[in-house]
Amino acid sequence: KYQKIAAAVDCINKNYANGQLRISALAEMSSMSTRYFGELFSVFFGVPPKTYILRMQLETAKNLLLSSDESVGGIAAACGFSDVYSFSKIFKRETGKSPSAFRKAGNAL
Repeated sequence: KYQKIAAAVDCINKNYANGQLRISALAEMSSMSTRYFGELFSVFFGVPPKTYILRMQLETAKNLLLSSDESVGGIAAACGFSDVYSFSKIFKRETGKSPSAFRKAGNAL
C-alpha cells in the first residue's frame, strides 16, 4: 500500500519548504480521497501529512538557525512559512523557544 502514496511522499520530501503543498493535491496525485490519503499516510508515518510537512519545515528551520546568520524572517521564508509572525508562533509552540532564543541557546553550546 505504500506504493500508492510513494509519489506524494517524494513530492513532500522535495517541496516541503516551498509552502505550496496542498493535501488535496497530494491525495489526487495518489488517486485517492483526501481522507483516505491522510489515513494511509498516518499508518506509515505515525502522523497526518500536515504534521509531517510541518516537522520537516521546523527541522530545516532549526538547522538554519544554528548554522547560518540568516535573519529569522529569511529562514521563515526559506522554510515555506508565509510570514515571520506565524513562523515564530508555531516554532515557539513546537519547541518551547522563540527562533531567536533557540539560536542563542544553540550557539551557547
